[in-house]
Amino acid sequence: MLPYTACPQSTPILLPPGTVEGRLPNGLHYLILHNASPASRVEFRLIMRVGSVQETEQEKGCAHFLEHITFGGTRHFPKRSLVEYLESLGMKYGQDINAFTGFDRTIYMFAVPTDFAKDEALDRSLLILHDWLDGVTIDPEKVENEKGIILEELRGFDPEDDFYSLKIGQGIFSHRMPLGTTDDIRKVTPQVLKNYYHKWYVPSLATLVIVGDISPLEIESKIKERFKSLPGRPVNDFRNYPLEYTRGIHLASIRDSLQPRTKAELMIPHPCTVERTMEDAIAKEKGRLLVSAISSRFRARKLKTDVTDQWYLSDKNHFVLTVAGENRKENREKNRNMNASGSGDNGKYCGKTLRKPDNADEKDGTDGKDDTDDTEQCGQYGRYERYELVRTGANRQPNGLADGAEKAEKAEKAEKG
Repeated sequence: MLPYTACPQSTPILLPPGTVEGRLPNGLHYLILHNASPASRVEFRLIMRVGSVQETEQEKGCAHFLEHITFGGTRHFPKRSLVEYLESLGMKYGQDINAFTGFDRTIYMFAVPTDFAKDEALDRSLLILHDWLDGVTIDPEKVENEKGIILEELRGFDPEDDFYSLKIGQGIFSHRMPLGTTDDIRKVTPQVLKNYYHKWYVPSLATLVIVGDISPLEIESKIKERFKSLPGRPVNDFRNYPLEYTRGIHLASIRDSLQPRTKAELMIPHPCTVERTMEDAIAKEKGRLLVSAISSRFRARKLKTDVTDQWYLSDKNHFVLTVAGENRKENREKNRNMNASGSGDNGKYCGKTLRKPDNADEKDGTDGKDDTDDTEQCGQYGRYERYELVRTGANRQPNGLADGAEKAEKAEKAEKG
């Protein structure tokens, strides 16, 4: 018999073997890992834990705008010489050299080959990262020229989700889009960009990640030497924002004549779990088991229903139940079957609210008309009120679905026998 060793649930989950992690006195965090495949190649990342949600009303659009400016000139790489240097090593801008800005992060990335002049490539790469933290040149002419590029990017932006505005909630995320708006971009000035840059680009909000065909201890020594001179500045008003939803039920629908079927989705936002400890990992696995149990029950009843639970943004997962049919009548029947499967009478189909009001029309919950033959294509997302979330276990554990896992398992056993 193999010996069993109990693992305290609060035990931190370890980083991959061989990872070198550290933090400089100024607050700069770094992670370094040797990876021999592909040979003679190193990947660099500068992860800034700031994005568009840290912007003030006057700075809207600045986080993404600044990302563009960083490639246009720094203290040691004037104008486009930074990109030109990396491209001289065989790297391609937009593929091996890139960056992106989100609501709560800005990440810069590039790769360099190390099969020729390795020390020089590593040293200059670290110098690029250093300049991005403390040496970006914000030139007025460059700022004006970049506005046209960003406005063109904005014109081509498509979230690829017809219900994005519903999913994003009603908090700060709903009015801090990383790209900003046309008016936001046109109002950006060099001084506003400088204010944002000097306030948020500080070592305590930065993490360096370096992975590749290198010696981690050698790279750690270079980091300490290169970045020790950066001043550690406090950031007193930094905060992590939650994804917020007002209490109640939120519905939306669209009509698409090109789609032959009707689709309905029920979405329940709930707190997510970040796997930092064994306790976190166990809670997350319970959530996966619950989703699997729900899916198995629907399959057993021959209901073609998709059930997922994925991280969406910030501190929230979205538990999503999807049904599709030829029309509303078929979706209505599927929802009734799901209710009969034990999901209660709080379900929703296309055009219905999650919980019927006492005065709801029996034919249709929206306009009082019988939509039995309506072939409207719609996707709807709703949110239970808090007491309904609690009743379904969605707010009772750090993982919003973990609390229902044991109940689902007991119900499954009872059904079998």
